[in-house]
Amino acid sequence: MPTAPAVLIVEDDPFIRRIEARIVIGLGLRVESCADMAEGLQRAAEGGWDLLLLDLNLPDAFGESLLLNFLTLPALVQTPVLCVSGDEHAGEWLPRWAELRPGLGLLPKPFSRPQLEERLRAALRLSAPQGCAA
Repeated sequence: MPTAPAVLIVEDDPFIRRIEARIVIGLGLRVESCADMAEGLQRAAEGGWDLLLLDLNLPDAFGESLLLNFLTLPALVQTPVLCVSGDEHAGEWLPRWAELRPGLGLLPKPFSRPQLEERLRAALRLSAPQGCAA
């Protein structure tokens, strides 16, 4: 029996981290989470992740330098990375990186549950749930 895809959440805000984890679990995915870049890099380097959900503003790093640390990990070379950020400037520089790295996307904060679910399904190539028959 195949195992569910695994998502690593790197988010320092405990409230947002819990919300993201609940949404990921609600889609039937496995989830692990951590609150800073140091632990996130350690966990990411272990490999086996199908998606990285990455806050771009962490206590120990932010922005492009934070992203570069994760994108250069050999264990994440083929792993889609969905960046989550409330920084309005991320939308200015992140598209340059996305041109170089397939599977890299941005979800601006605040986001809704349907927005995150849609982005997770797209990144992991999951089918959308079927509607109820009338």
